[in-house]
This record gives sequence, C-alpha cells and structure tokens, in this order.
Amino acid sequence: MSNDIITAEQVRQFLWNEGDLSYKLDPLQISISNQVRRNWDFYKKVAVLSSRQLGKSFWAVTFALEFLIRNPNSIARVIAPTKDKSEEIVEDNLNVVIKDAPPGMISRYSTKNRWNLFNGSSLRLGALERQYVDKNRGGNAKLIIYEECGFVSGDDFTYGVNSVIGPQLIRSKGHEIFVSSPSEQPDHPLHTIIQPACDAHDTLFNYMVFQSPSISNQALIEAAGRTGTVLSNNFVTEIRERVTGDDKLTAREVCLVAESQGINITDGFMREFMAMVIRPTNLMVIPIFYENECVFDFDFPSVCQWQVVVDWGGVRDKTVALLMTYEFNTDTDVVWAEKVFSENTSTNEIVSGLKEWDNFLSDKNRGNRPPRWADVPGQLQVDLLNMFDYQVQLPPKTDWLGAVNTMAARFATKKVKIKPSCKFLLATIKAGLFNKNKTDFARSGELGHMDALAALMYGIRVLNRENPYQDHNVTHSNNMFINPEAFKDHNQNQDSFGGKVFGSGPKKFGSYK
Repeated sequence: MSNDIITAEQVRQFLWNEGDLSYKLDPLQISISNQVRRNWDFYKKVAVLSSRQLGKSFWAVTFALEFLIRNPNSIARVIAPTKDKSEEIVEDNLNVVIKDAPPGMISRYSTKNRWNLFNGSSLRLGALERQYVDKNRGGNAKLIIYEECGFVSGDDFTYGVNSVIGPQLIRSKGHEIFVSSPSEQPDHPLHTIIQPACDAHDTLFNYMVFQSPSISNQALIEAAGRTGTVLSNNFVTEIRERVTGDDKLTAREVCLVAESQGINITDGFMREFMAMVIRPTNLMVIPIFYENECVFDFDFPSVCQWQVVVDWGGVRDKTVALLMTYEFNTDTDVVWAEKVFSENTSTNEIVSGLKEWDNFLSDKNRGNRPPRWADVPGQLQVDLLNMFDYQVQLPPKTDWLGAVNTMAARFATKKVKIKPSCKFLLATIKAGLFNKNKTDFARSGELGHMDALAALMYGIRVLNRENPYQDHNVTHSNNMFINPEAFKDHNQNQDSFGGKVFGSGPKKFGSYK
C-alpha cells in the first residue's frame, strides 16, 4: 500500500505540468485569476486596479507562467515601470515562484531577462520607461502584462503600449493585462483610455486592501496611519465582512460608511489602499462632480432648443463638438452627443461629421437647423460658409475665468445632464486640470488642451434658456416637459392655489372654499 501514497513533490510536479500554480496564491489572488479568465474570449484588454501590498507582481509572474505552460510555443511579457523594478520582480517574485519547478521545466536564457520553458514558450521581462522600452521589440507575444503601469509618465506609457509592445499582439491576437495601483495623475492614459474601455467590456476589476486575507488588521491599521487615516480594529473588521459576496461594498460605499462613523479617509489611503482614482481638486477644472446624478441614459427631450457647440482645434489641438440643449423645467444643461476629431483632421472631414447632426435633428427641430457656435478664427468662419455651406457663430470669449467658474458651479449644483456615450467629455471632466498658475487649461497627450471642457464652457454660456413651450400644445407626462400655458388651459377653472377664477383672474373678494 505504501507505493500508492502520493508525495507532496509529486503533487507539485503534476500541478506544474498542468499549468496550475494556484497553490502558490492566496484566495484573493486566485479570485483575480478567475475573474481575469472569465471574459478572456470577449475582450483583449483587462485592467486590474489594485491596492498596494496585495502581491500584484507575484500574481503577474504566476499568471504568466500558467499561461505559457498551457499555451506551448508562446511568448509572454511582464513589463515593469523601470529597469530596476523589472530586476526586483525577478529577485523577489519570479525566483520564488519557480523554486519548486520540476527540473528542466524552466531555464534561464543567456540574457538575464528571458526564461525558456520545456514546451517552447518564453517568459520575457522588460521596462516601460522610454530609455529601455525599445529593448522589448521583437517576437509575437500572446500575453503582455503591464505591471504598475500607472507609475510611468503618460507619454512613456502611450509610446510603449501603442508603438513598441502592443503591436506584437497584431498577429497573435493576444491579450494585454494592465495591473497597477491608481496613478497620481488622473489624466494618465491608464485612467482616461484603458480603464473606460475595460469598464465598458466588463474587464475592469478593483481590489481593496480590506479584501486581502494575507494582511492582518493591525498591519492594515498601521498602513492607514502612514497616510494620515486613523482606523479602529472594529471598523476594519466590519468592512472586511462587508467586502465579500455578491452584495459587497464598493470603495465609494466604504468611504460613506467611514463618514457615517466620523472617520476621515485621506486621499492617499483611498488611492494607495482602496484603488480609487483621486482627483486633485486644487487643480481640477471641475472639482465637484456628482457622476451618478449627472451621467445616465435619458430619453430624447420632447420640447427643447438644440444647439451645436464646437471648440475647433486645428493643427495642434483636438476638435470637439457637443450637441446640447437646455431643459427648461429643471434648469438643466443637457449634453446629448459628442464628436471628437484628432489634431490635423481636415476641415472637410470635420464638417461632414458635424452635418450628420443637421440631418438627425431636422425632424426633431421641426425642419429648422439648430444654431451652431464654433470657436474658430475669423477667416475659417468665412471659409466654412463659402466653401462648405456651414455657417457658425462665434461664442463670446470675454471673462474666461468667469465662464469656467460658471461651468464648475453648474456641476456642483447638479445642473448638468450627460449621456454616458459622451466618453471623451466624461474623461475630460474627471481628469481635466488647469496649468500650475491656473491661467489656462493644462495640456495632455490624451485629453489635448481640455478641448471638450472648452466646448462645454461655450455651450453653457450660449444655450438658449427661453421657455420652449410657448408654441407647443404639450401637457404634462412623466417623460415630457410641462407647458405652463397648456397646463393652465387644462385647469382653467382654478388658479394656482385652487381658487375659483372669474374672468381674467382670481376673485378679489370673499373666501376660498
């Protein structure tokens, strides 16, 4: 019978051969692997925003090795932010993972950043920063994991992902996994491009420190204290019980629980340990943004005055157009749609795109073309009319700071409503910054010169806020505006207080019944 006993070494060898290294991971890391694989066939990009100290690097190399064992003759890359961080991944994580690998299964190549597997696969480590990223060229990778990619500059990120590393997936049709704690830059492409795209395809995953079984309550409390956040053991225990299961708390809900208990959670703790993208309100163009109450799907307004507002970029900046209106009864500025054109887009292409809105609104606007406002040079305004039959008005540009403040106040008072499809505008609202002197909008490679906010600023200033019901026989319903005149006719025997009406107005004598 003794020959039937399976040793621990035999079990490990079997698991290595199967490409199942989950015995090296804690339950949270295993759940990350399961969630990443769940939508593997539906979208090629995955984003994992994670707290610090969850073992992201250890998970990354383990997941990469499992992939390579299960997919012979494949290349997987783990790309760290810097050369030093890449070497650290080897020493602190990869060497630990492969320590019990069966002999001959993994061997180090002559270069120190490549490991070859028995089945023809290859694991390669590299750096994302500009001075080293070109060393990652070559080969058709099937898996690329960008580890802590939020901690390189936005320009280095864009160059490395789009120009050097990402193109290796064209033939292989492979996958990219972006795993990182949130960047300190809210306009980092990890947040403005990758995060929204993955969110739209259900491949965005967030993990808080409270979910980690490998970090004790005391260690978590000490880590919080380093960020200026004071947590009690009772609070940590309560939250840990409520961040599991189908109805688990989100990071924002954890903050609300803390607030209800008088606990102040600092920005540093929210970003580093709750995987939240923190907006630096001192430089934010829109410092207060109630996203859940401003961004949602809503029906096409029944009665309104539509307007097209364009911030025309030209050679250097993006051109952003917004289709906007004003909701009279709720005093709300509405953004229904957006069009975004990159730098150097031809005038003909821009005008063709904008004219699509004219056709779309012809029925909605009773055949009338909506007013068009565009921030363009005077000569371009003339050319648009004479050469393209596209007439625009110039928006007022006096008192820039006043216009910005008005726009910010509309958001702070929840007086803006935006369709979720306006993704570029929403990204700019969340991440748009002033320059350091607050004399102009900042520039970034992804958001341009905050061109979407410029268009919105003009739109809020020029919207037609007159009563749109005066010429319409529209009565009240759940999805329509109220026409005060029609409503009055419908109740012609009563005034607004329920009194009987005689002739031109309410009775001036006697008592109301």
